[in-house]
Amino acid sequence: MKSAKRNNYENICIQRKIFKRRRHRKSSQNKSARKQYYFNQIGLLQSHYSIFLNELQKQGFITNDEKNVSKNIVVPEKLSFRENYDDSVDLIRKVLSSFVYVSGDICIDFSKCTCLDISNLILLHVCIKELYLLLNKYNSSLYRKVVKNIKVIPSNKDIRTNKFLVAFGYYTNDIIDDDSKFLPLGLIKGKGKGKYLKNPKAIACNSIVDFVNKSSAPFHVELKPTVTSALDGFVSEVLGNAEDHSLKRSEWYVLGISFNNVDNNEDIIELNLAIMNIGLSMYEAFENTKEKNTKNYNILQKLYEWHKEKFTIYTKFNKESLFTLYMLNEGISRLKYEGKGRGNGTINYIESFIKLGALGNVSPKYIPQLDIITGHTVLTCDNKYKPFRKCDFKQISLNDENDIKELPNKKYLKYNMGYFPGTILETKLYLNKKQILKHL
Repeated sequence: MKSAKRNNYENICIQRKIFKRRRHRKSSQNKSARKQYYFNQIGLLQSHYSIFLNELQKQGFITNDEKNVSKNIVVPEKLSFRENYDDSVDLIRKVLSSFVYVSGDICIDFSKCTCLDISNLILLHVCIKELYLLLNKYNSSLYRKVVKNIKVIPSNKDIRTNKFLVAFGYYTNDIIDDDSKFLPLGLIKGKGKGKYLKNPKAIACNSIVDFVNKSSAPFHVELKPTVTSALDGFVSEVLGNAEDHSLKRSEWYVLGISFNNVDNNEDIIELNLAIMNIGLSMYEAFENTKEKNTKNYNILQKLYEWHKEKFTIYTKFNKESLFTLYMLNEGISRLKYEGKGRGNGTINYIESFIKLGALGNVSPKYIPQLDIITGHTVLTCDNKYKPFRKCDFKQISLNDENDIKELPNKKYLKYNMGYFPGTILETKLYLNKKQILKHL
């Protein structure tokens, strides 16, 4: 009798163990089933698109076709709007499309990259942040979570590119094998006027001035109050322009990095700064207000007709690019009809940064450069072609004659097949202690 009871007890224990194993196995299977590696509800995903992603989708940047979708995205040798516009635009299209339509992780391969500009990095950086925010929103409403990451392979050819990747969190610093230092200005974004004590433009201006100050730390000098005030004003007006050109309720963005290098036992600071907005290009925005801004529009149209007469088989320009150049001249603005103060911010910003980059007058290695990337156009200013004063107006002509009625140098004003929906203002300049003390 006892033996039968004992056998029965042992059978019950065995059954319990079996049931426990089955429950554990089922629980493990359920946990694993909660994860998936692709977005199976594209409609739901698109409903979570931000204004930023919605605009890029509208412009054809998120498509499910073989050309744009890949698990491994190879970065072009030159990731630079100035030098390789169309491939730079294509890279963004591939990153966005692949994240949405590829199953599992995607990889951005910088191994062949020899040149990376801050304008390209700010656009890529914002895109990646927006994609992760999108992933989190999508997962928040579902039981089965999508698991997806963006991995980065560093450059085999350019240590400066790798410093960009390390500075903004895409890789660890074990890929950097020199003693040079760098200082990142993390992503700043804002929209609207905000509350008085938390005005996003004021916060951004303070951060940029602080960034320039910290970048000059090796020289043990700081910006003079007059320069700080002027720089603050110029940046504020440029951010105001970015805000005006942005889509309704969308944001503007700022990103920067400085490098401290040593050349012949002298510290040289390379300062990179980019300001970006998404929306209409400068030309599109100007066209949209031409009925209210008739006087300014007619001035630009007459100048364009004048220039058209000078076109040749080898030298001609698209209307968008020439209008972008004209709009930089003092007193010209798409919103000029709203007030006399409009139309000076960008040219003042260009003038101040080119002046700070006067080290380029001493050595061609340190030529300052300011690029405006907007729509199909890249416009470049440097210490050769910079703002000048003529007839009591600050002007930019981008030609040797310093005459707005002459055609610009086509190397400094380029029209491209690729299209960027918005504007990026990109600045790169070099400083040494002498220039800091003289101008700052």
